[in-house]
Amino acid sequence: MPKVDVKKIIQELIVPELQEIKSSVNELKTKFDSEIKRLDEKIDLVKNELKSEINGLKVELKRLAALESKVASLIK
Repeated sequence: MPKVDVKKIIQELIVPELQEIKSSVNELKTKFDSEIKRLDEKIDLVKNELKSEINGLKVELKRLAALESKVASLIK
């Protein structure tokens, strides 16, 4: 019976496959990180737009309250 060199078989067959899998995982991680960054930037943009809208509404509410106060004083 011929001698089987298990170490050589592993190095020739298994190790290259594992290296390819590792490379694929790293590529996916890079893409995933990039997508997360892009989504974070979009979220920040929307958050800033909402803050701006809310601040604008606060100003309008203050103006309406002042107008309401003037109308109420005129009615009295």
